[in-house]
Amino acid sequence: MWRKYRKTIILCLILSLISSVTLVLSPFYLGEAIDVMIGIGNVDMPVVVYYLGIVAACYSVHFITTWIVSLLANYVAVNYVEVLRERLKNHVEKLPLSYLDTHPTVI
Repeated sequence: MWRKYRKTIILCLILSLISSVTLVLSPFYLGEAIDVMIGIGNVDMPVVVYYLGIVAACYSVHFITTWIVSLLANYVAVNYVEVLRERLKNHVEKLPLSYLDTHPTVI
């Protein structure tokens, strides 16, 4: 039953990995930008802007991939639960009425 969603789950894993890597890289590039600004009069603004652009790109990629992962995971979860409910309903419908009368439902 889960094989139907295998490609979606693999895509979720790949996007989660990309999201994690970009989130980890962001502080590194922020540190690089700070290192360029150390000292009075030693600020190299084009390099700082370059590093901050990389940081903004990393955060953007992280945001977009996290959003896509949550959409895909929600899609898989909702459809998987729907299939499970349908299978359970079909199973209960096949049970004899005497079985349902003698076995109480535990919630």
